[in-house]
Amino acid sequence: MEKNGSITAKNLTFAQWVEIMLSDDFRLLDVSKCFPTDSIAEEFIDRAQQFSVKKVRSLLRRFLINSRTRPIDQNTLEAYHVLDSPGLHKERFFETEFYRRLASENYDAWEGITWVLDLLPTSPKMAIEVIKSYISAHIMLLHDYELIGLEDAMTIVRARFINHQQPRDIFLDLHPREFEILIDALYDKMGYDTTLTPYRNDGGKDVIAISSELGKEEKLLIECKRYEPDVGPDIIRALNGVVSSDKATKGVLVTSSDFTPEARNFAKENGVELINHSNLTRLLNTYFGTNWPSFVDRIILTRKFETSED
Repeated sequence: MEKNGSITAKNLTFAQWVEIMLSDDFRLLDVSKCFPTDSIAEEFIDRAQQFSVKKVRSLLRRFLINSRTRPIDQNTLEAYHVLDSPGLHKERFFETEFYRRLASENYDAWEGITWVLDLLPTSPKMAIEVIKSYISAHIMLLHDYELIGLEDAMTIVRARFINHQQPRDIFLDLHPREFEILIDALYDKMGYDTTLTPYRNDGGKDVIAISSELGKEEKLLIECKRYEPDVGPDIIRALNGVVSSDKATKGVLVTSSDFTPEARNFAKENGVELINHSNLTRLLNTYFGTNWPSFVDRIILTRKFETSED
C-alpha cells in the first residue's frame, strides 16, 4: 500500500486483486476501471468459468461507466469556453448529445452503461454490441483507463458467457430431428429466413437459411449430424454436390462431434463451412445465452410451433 493509502494493483496476485475488486476497497486501487496487468487479464480468461454469474456481474460493474458527473477535465473546460464565447459556432457543439447535457443546469453529462448487465447471461452478443456502440459515441471523451475498461468488459463477457463450453451430452440426448430443429432455431435467431426440410427425403439438406439483406444476400444449405464419431469426407462431398445442384451460396455441416482431417481438407478446398461441437456451443451461447441448456426443450418446442412441425 502506498503512503497515501492507495493500493498498487500491479503488485497484487490474481486472488488478491479479485478479492479487492469485489469489495468496497476497490476504490483504493490505483487502477480499478480495467485489468491492471496482462497477466491478470489472461488468468481471468483462463478461470472465467469458475466464477459465478453474480461475481462476474459485480466485476463488470467496476469496469462499466456509471451515470454521474465527474471533476471538470480538459474536455469540459473547452466546452465551457466555447459555449460562453459569443460569436462562435455553438450549434456545432450542441449537435453532440454529450455537450447538450454538459450545458444543462443539472450538469448530468455522463449517462452510464451499467444497465448492460441486465442483458447477461441471456444476451451476451447484444451486451457486446451495446458496449461497442457506447465506445463509438464517446471515444473522444473517455479517459484512457475508461476506454480500456470497456474493452476489458467485452473480454469478460466473451470469456464467461460466449466461450463457455457445454457438455456434448446435451446434443446426444436429443433426437436427431430435435437437433435439426435446434439448428433451425439458431439460424433464425442469427437473422436468416429458415426452412426446415422434411425429416425423410430431405434432398441432402436439413435446413435452408436465406439472407435477403442488401449486400449480404446468400443461400445456405445446412446438413445436421447428431453423431458421436467424427464426421468423414463422404457426407461433406454429398453436401457439396447438393450445393452445386441447388445453386446455393454455401454448404454448412453442423455436428455434435468433430471432423476427420480428411473431411476438413475437403471442406477447405470446396468452401464448405464446418461447425463442430465446440463452435456450435459458442454460437448457441452467443444467441441464446449461457443458460440455454436449461431451456433447450423450450427452444425446440417453440420452434416446432413456429414452423408447424408435427
